[in-house]
Amino acid sequence: MQILGTMNRQMNLPALQRIAMEFEKENDMMDQRQEMMDDAVDDAMGVEDEEESEDVVNQVMDELGIDLGAAVSLTNLSIVHILTMT
Repeated sequence: MQILGTMNRQMNLPALQRIAMEFEKENDMMDQRQEMMDDAVDDAMGVEDEEESEDVVNQVMDELGIDLGAAVSLTNLSIVHILTMT
């Protein structure tokens, strides 16, 4: 117990708390800046939201009358059929 008492007397807890709070604040600011930079790069590079792209692809497939799920299932069945024939 003596060691813990000595350590507590040597540490400046209010200063450590201030440092921890400052670190947290700076870390939050860096996260916000990183998010803004990511958005700016995505906008500059023309990267669309993945969900939005998926919606566009699904809409085109619907307009063409293609059911991607059925096409994949048929392809898988064809592959299984070919593999079982050999």
